[in-house]
Amino acid sequence: MKIDLNKFKNEEIFFFPVRHHSLVSSKFVKIAIEKFKPDVILIEGPSDGDHLIENIAKSKMPVSIYGNIDNKEIKVGVNFPFFNTSPEYVAIELGFRKKIETKFIDLPVYDIDVVRNHKIDFEYSNYISELVRKSGLESFDEYYEKYFEIGLSGKRIEDYMTQMLTYCSVTRKLSPSNPYNDLRELYMAKKINEYKKKRTLVITGGFHSVVLPKLIKNEIVLDDKRRKVLTKDNKNYLIPYNVQNISSLNGYGAGIYYPYYYKILLKNGLNPRDTFVELLTKYGKKAKKQVPISKIISAIDLAYGLASLREKKLPGVYELFDSAISVFTEFNQYIDTNRILREFKTYLIGDEYGRVYDISNLPPIVEDFQNQLVRNKFTKPNSIYTLNVLNNRSAYKRSVFLNKLSYLEIEFAQKVKGIDLFNINIDEYMIQIYKMASKEKVMPSVIEVAFLGESIDMAVKSKLQLKIKESHTISKAVSCLKDCVVLQVESMTEKIINTIKSIMMKENNIFEITAAFNEITKTAYYYETFGNKYDNKLDDLVNEIYTKLMISFQTLEELRLEDEAKLSDSINDIYSFINRSKNENIDRQLFVETLKLLLYKRWTTSLKGISLSILYIMGLLSEQEMIVTIENNFVLSETQLKGTTFFLSYLLLNNYQILLSNNRFLTILNKFVQDLCTKDFFKMLPNFRKIFTKLRPMETIRLSKDIAKINDTSGNPLVKFDISEKDFIRNRDIEILSLERLKQRGIYYE
Repeated sequence: MKIDLNKFKNEEIFFFPVRHHSLVSSKFVKIAIEKFKPDVILIEGPSDGDHLIENIAKSKMPVSIYGNIDNKEIKVGVNFPFFNTSPEYVAIELGFRKKIETKFIDLPVYDIDVVRNHKIDFEYSNYISELVRKSGLESFDEYYEKYFEIGLSGKRIEDYMTQMLTYCSVTRKLSPSNPYNDLRELYMAKKINEYKKKRTLVITGGFHSVVLPKLIKNEIVLDDKRRKVLTKDNKNYLIPYNVQNISSLNGYGAGIYYPYYYKILLKNGLNPRDTFVELLTKYGKKAKKQVPISKIISAIDLAYGLASLREKKLPGVYELFDSAISVFTEFNQYIDTNRILREFKTYLIGDEYGRVYDISNLPPIVEDFQNQLVRNKFTKPNSIYTLNVLNNRSAYKRSVFLNKLSYLEIEFAQKVKGIDLFNINIDEYMIQIYKMASKEKVMPSVIEVAFLGESIDMAVKSKLQLKIKESHTISKAVSCLKDCVVLQVESMTEKIINTIKSIMMKENNIFEITAAFNEITKTAYYYETFGNKYDNKLDDLVNEIYTKLMISFQTLEELRLEDEAKLSDSINDIYSFINRSKNENIDRQLFVETLKLLLYKRWTTSLKGISLSILYIMGLLSEQEMIVTIENNFVLSETQLKGTTFFLSYLLLNNYQILLSNNRFLTILNKFVQDLCTKDFFKMLPNFRKIFTKLRPMETIRLSKDIAKINDTSGNPLVKFDISEKDFIRNRDIEILSLERLKQRGIYYE
């Protein structure tokens, strides 16, 4: 395909194609500005963000224009990031220094259709996939690096224009039509025409550059039905950003794989040798490996040799990977090279945060976050805080605040130890220990939720409202209620309870009802643990879900053994709840009746075992009745053997003491094991192990003696082996030590 550059550049206008965040594009943007000397620079970016351009120019990269969309149709935040290697940033910064008028020309941040349907078309087409495959490279990024980032180094701007426009023209022709791209390009063309009388440099993604010269020749009329007007309440801000979010490895479609690598390459004047030396040396220090400079030089020579073999003018990031492996695997021949490469790639993404020059235009939630940190006395960054949530009301409130941050995915506090407010367990350590990050580190994630509200509390409420809206099952709806209670969004409690009742009327899936009951009991435990005022409506809801669940168990039809086992665990949880709950209105007799029905259903196995165990513990079943039921359920047939295993496991779940207290049961179990063939015994062995691991050492010894007595054999099992007990223990210690040494060398055995 032949490209006529005169269509894209004349005395009045210069259409310059780029790839977002591309170093080679940034290099030639700078050359274009110096040579073309424009009166105005027009950039693909949100046109309602013009007031942020000077702030972008003065800020430390990376930063992002953050659009806060809030209306009846959609509630979302949108980012348009800039980095040191972004051609858009290079144009803004150079334009500001040279006092060149600079404007954005794309649709406003808030255009709903663009937000919902935004696609990155630069690399995604069958043509590109085939091109990468035929070139023998692994990815589009490697292809782009070889033929653009490296291939165009040292070339003229005309060579760059020709290659970029040719590539984008072919890609465009082979890509499916996208009405939202068409809309954006019409909007950009209309904006460009507003500057017809000025010498104009237009910087857009190459995918758009190939059609814009033609579009500006026609009169452009935008249909308001195609471009929806959003509410006046929507706002945008310039926010600090982080390099992890610039990386395409973390899901950003228009990003670059390794931002930190390209930043250092830019700093070193695009010199690979200096860049490799700096990165390998810095990584060695970070990884606490003393790397001789001679090894680094050899590794760089290797990179240049590999680049030559791969027909590259210069080595790039993929040759740097080979250098890193050659340097860092020499420290330990057993080390996992995949792990080295994985950690080195993470290093090349970077962990830097940007800084906005003028912070007066940050979202209101930032100020609220900072105020709440002071109010809750979390003012020391990177510190450890201990909260006695059970006995100190102030500590409890501070914990709730930290849980609100976690709910919003603001990773300011990491709980190291202590009780989980969302999942109360009385056996856990009741004092919480948190490790705090710095507020600067989490500021981008605070801003990420600005679209949800102007304060942390408003954002939590908005997120909860969105979660309720998406909750179409009873378990998800009850989970929302738990979140509402723990995070203290009392105003929504009644609405959520009504939603749950509405869903419950239509719900017949026992697994969904079981999951819902599990969530509602956690909510009840929370109320009881922290002495909050117990809501009668919540009390009634617990009883309603409980009653529906018991009826579902009573009418249960035959299930797969694995599914039956899941329900058996639930029966055990319900039993624990009934024993612990302060809810006096719960119908405990209904639970007993349900257990008796499950006990006498012919098909039940694990449900029969757990029902038998609980009824016996409650004193509602005599020992004789229990033994008769046990005898009837030890079946040797191949089809029922697995069911017998499940029955035994759940029978002993809460009542393993029966092994020690009832010789008749032990005799039945002993005979069952003796009658098993070798194949069936080994099938059941894992389950036997699970059962007997609950026994304490002295109980194990006692049980061994009882079994030996039943079988009239010696009580010491080691007598049968030609090995002393001392040698057995020594060999075991050798095995443990060997596994530890192998682990130190990166070799793992399960």
